[in-house]
Amino acid sequence: MRNAILSLLSASSLLLFTQPSVVLAEGAQPALLTEQACRSERSAAFEAKAALPFSPDVNAQPMTIVAIGSSSTEGIIRNARNKVYPAAMQTALSRLWPKAQITVINKGKGGERMAQTIARFETDVLALKPSLVVWQLGVNDVLSYKGVEGRREEIQAGLKVLTAQGIPVILLDLQYAPMVINDPNALPMQGLIDLAVRSGPRGRVFHFRRFALMKQLAEHHHVPQSEMIDPDGLHMTDAMHGCVGMLLAEMVGSGQTIAINDRP
Repeated sequence: MRNAILSLLSASSLLLFTQPSVVLAEGAQPALLTEQACRSERSAAFEAKAALPFSPDVNAQPMTIVAIGSSSTEGIIRNARNKVYPAAMQTALSRLWPKAQITVINKGKGGERMAQTIARFETDVLALKPSLVVWQLGVNDVLSYKGVEGRREEIQAGLKVLTAQGIPVILLDLQYAPMVINDPNALPMQGLIDLAVRSGPRGRVFHFRRFALMKQLAEHHHVPQSEMIDPDGLHMTDAMHGCVGMLLAEMVGSGQTIAINDRP
């Protein structure tokens, strides 16, 4: 099986946050979670490297990306299905690479801990023969357990299943939300995810720093919690899903060099 390189070119015209013009009610404030604010913090979300030359051969090759995780991936009842981050990523990739046949499949399942997600890898990931996997992980483990004992081994086991098949993986970490921030297990879990990326197979495991991105938006752009986080204090709003999806597409497209398996 030969390898190709998936490298999409950044598109300055990506407009996931464009909305029809509206007249604000008296005293209302315009949204601060804009496309410009989101894209200005891309360096918090991932470390960009020089993009490789665009390959027409890869451009014509059908590709499947599987996004797997818990409710942060599946979405909740107040999230529009076409706005959760896998759908937003699909939209962004279609704009970055309009001639490509790229399908982003949402395999999120609300409430799952890592072990439960890993148990689905065979049927919900490997069976789809993906070119890339986005694995959103950790938050339900943080909220469910006292401490993070055993979680490092679970992350390593999950990555082994995927990378043994030659599949590159983006680990999508925790959200910057009140229920997460106030849990003492949150930072240790973040540390385990970062360690898994640094110790994983070279050029196969990557890190999308959702926590850092959201923290920067809150602190540098003064984006209020209400624009990023659902009233439940945990899940992302449609706008925050859009930001994550857009930057994931840019990470794949112009930030990281990711080896993609050719599929027959």
